[in-house]
Amino acid sequence: TLDLPMSLREKVRAKKDAAGRRPRASEQELEQQIRDIEFDISTTNMSKKDHDAKLRQISKIRQQLASFDVFKEIDALNYECKVTQERLDLQRQAVKELTSGLRKLEVISLIFRHQKIQISLKDVVEKDLALQDSVVGDFIGTKGRNLKKLEADHCVVLDYEARYKVVH
Repeated sequence: TLDLPMSLREKVRAKKDAAGRRPRASEQELEQQIRDIEFDISTTNMSKKDHDAKLRQISKIRQQLASFDVFKEIDALNYECKVTQERLDLQRQAVKELTSGLRKLEVISLIFRHQKIQISLKDVVEKDLALQDSVVGDFIGTKGRNLKKLEADHCVVLDYEARYKVVH
């Protein structure tokens, strides 16, 4: 599902590139221009050259009208991207909350196992600690010795996520 918004964005980009510029006038204004030109053609005496120029003008306006369908499709794809992104954000938030809850349960279990102390879920506090690259090795210690010592001494659970350089 992470590829879905990207593929939608690529579709939007491709359609925008193919569509060119959005017409400045609204559909109603363009339709009115066609009616005005058709009325002019039917009520005015004009040369063949002027008549052909008016027909070409109508043809160009109809092309602009046809491009509105493409832009409506682009707008629909943009809306779909937005909705999909919102859904993904909600799912990511739910996963984050579940992960936090599981970590808290792990802490409760470890504390009970090692200290024989019962605590409630609301008593468990989760904090993130961002580390600079230069101190990560010292913080973790050889084979995780420093992490294990901190966990044992302070009744905490430390979880290092290397990709984020964050200790939970």
